[in-house]
Amino acid sequence: GLPQTPKSGAKSCPYNGVDRASHPPEWATAPDDDNSLVYEDGVLVSGSLQALVQHAVPTAVYYPDTAYLFAFLLSSRLFIKPHELLQRVCDEKLGRFVPHMVQLLGEWSETFPYDFRDERMMGGVRTMTHRCIALEPSLRRDVTQVLHNLLNKLTQLERYEEGLAKLSPPPPSDFIPQYVGVGQVLCVSMLE
Repeated sequence: GLPQTPKSGAKSCPYNGVDRASHPPEWATAPDDDNSLVYEDGVLVSGSLQALVQHAVPTAVYYPDTAYLFAFLLSSRLFIKPHELLQRVCDEKLGRFVPHMVQLLGEWSETFPYDFRDERMMGGVRTMTHRCIALEPSLRRDVTQVLHNLLNKLTQLERYEEGLAKLSPPPPSDFIPQYVGVGQVLCVSMLE
């Protein structure tokens, strides 16, 4: 199974509030395991990148908390490029979780649309959405809506940036300070 957010009241332990003496789930066999998550007072505080990616992947019975998704998508870029993260998410047994994957893509593209300006990312999106539709043709309308919303969001961002560029033209060249190279300064000061 994949890591899940524990019920409230979980104590500090490396896996879902499960007592260390009992049998841990298969993904959390030891505190130093690559797939373990650490909780303190029922709050997820750390985990390996692999475990955190797994925790972000929806299943048939689990969808990650919106606050977790936001925090994970925001901070994950420090450790993994968005297009690589999308690839990992898609590699996590896409077939069984197609409706949830479409929902995850929708939330991601709404929250962090700039991630989708990268051609590698859009290549991953195209691959994922084609696979989703091939596995569950009934989701075609949902996938189309997510892609339509993403295109609108990216178009709005582009127009906004163009508007900003028009509002603040560059200053005239006589206001731009002329920088002198260090070598020139050293030569001038030695001559004086």
